[in-house]
Amino acid sequence: MYTAIVVVQALTVAAGIMVFAELLMKTKPVFAGKFLYVAFACAVFDSIGYLMEITSVSRGGAITAVKIEYVGICFGMLMLLIYIFQVCKVKSIMWFYLLLFILNVTTVGIVMTCEFHDFYYTRV
Repeated sequence: MYTAIVVVQALTVAAGIMVFAELLMKTKPVFAGKFLYVAFACAVFDSIGYLMEITSVSRGGAITAVKIEYVGICFGMLMLLIYIFQVCKVKSIMWFYLLLFILNVTTVGIVMTCEFHDFYYTRV
């Protein structure tokens, strides 16, 4: 079962990279589309991090993989939210985006420095 999970995740990473490269070469996105591209790139980061996590052989490798995953997860969701707001023409306030961005940067910063404190993980 483990081998099947690794193979499926590796195929997901490969397909994500190929589709992202194809999108970049073929199309010129409009303003809102750029947020979707960044969200898709973050999804590829998340997939790469997950593949690294399930294939890691040490705790340090797993922690590094989780850090990569968090970059993809945090910023991917924010970019997807901004894209949806732009496409649906939802009137949004700039400080709301800024607040969410600061929250994501804080979360990623805490995860990136998790070895030095116990704010996020109690034991590393």
